[in-house]
Amino acid sequence: MRPRCDSGFSRPRSRSRDHSSRLVHVWKTSGEEAAAIPMDEAGRDIRALKQRLQRSCGLPRFRQRLLSNGMIWDDDAVIVSPMDFELELMPYAAASDEQVRQFFMAVGGGLAVEVEEILKRPQDPNLTNKSDTALLRASQHGHGKVVQLLLEASADIHAYPSPPLPTPVEAAAEKGHADIVRILLEAGANTEHSRCTRGEYGRTPLGLACCEGHTSVVKLLLDAGADRRCTASWADEPAIATAARSGHVEVVRLLLEAGDSPDTCIDGPYLWTPIGLAAREGHAQVVRLLLEARADMDRRCIESTAHGFGQKLTPIGIASRGGNPEITHLLLRAGANPDPNLECLPLHESDDDDDPFSDSEDCGDTETGQSSGSETI
Repeated sequence: MRPRCDSGFSRPRSRSRDHSSRLVHVWKTSGEEAAAIPMDEAGRDIRALKQRLQRSCGLPRFRQRLLSNGMIWDDDAVIVSPMDFELELMPYAAASDEQVRQFFMAVGGGLAVEVEEILKRPQDPNLTNKSDTALLRASQHGHGKVVQLLLEASADIHAYPSPPLPTPVEAAAEKGHADIVRILLEAGANTEHSRCTRGEYGRTPLGLACCEGHTSVVKLLLDAGADRRCTASWADEPAIATAARSGHVEVVRLLLEAGDSPDTCIDGPYLWTPIGLAAREGHAQVVRLLLEARADMDRRCIESTAHGFGQKLTPIGIASRGGNPEITHLLLRAGANPDPNLECLPLHESDDDDDPFSDSEDCGDTETGQSSGSETI
């Protein structure tokens, strides 16, 4: 405790307190009761009481000042018996450029003790530094304690830095900071916002986690109800297509277990399937997993060209054209039909003696050796 520094405090109206009720009473300067909290819920010290008041009244704890008999109580002061407190809500202190710089350095360095002392000024947690916010910086660097302090200070979880910066939950999802994502989701972060985090387009937090292969983050976002059908701002790209394109087997497995169809298409003119994307990018393990999930091996995807739409190719045609013999043979062994849009499916030597196409030199009729004609699109 320390003496009040100013003498302008207006003492509240007289009020009675029943010690037998074992309540901690908190009063506004107007004389209105702000809260009456049982001792066992108030916490053992002033910090815990302020946190309790923040949960019940929505008052940021760093802006609260609690007094008793004209004395200011510090956060570490222990409450040993029922008593009355007077509550003041302090305005944010003005911050110089140097103070802002020090604040962001402490946040970026994960210096929780220093950040807490700065917030006690009280410091506005939503100050920006070159379009960056403190909550974004802490989320990007994975500093969970600092994120919690900033949220206690009422940092705006929905504040948008200037593009192309991501939101805090997008930054944490992309970096794979599962603990930070959990904290932000519990604080009400929006799982569907899509920001310009890469060039002209952006992805949702789920899309970013699928791109980077952060399985634990993907699970958190799925549990939070994130939309699996659309993870990108430029097209309705489902999460399983994003994960398949990026080659993350465990993320694809998780999405399949969550009920996603292995044949979910990107909604748009190209109609790319997860297995088509995996074949195009050369992700054999993803192709194998999707085949185990009974993905349609013969569904065609439309290639894009500099002049617009191109050929319709099945996954085996995509793999063959891309010169990927492993995926080509994987699909053939699974029973895929040779793609008639290719004049000849280039087969390569295989170590598998049971490959029914290993002795054929073309992709046409295996009995006559005639090549199939090209299909007109």
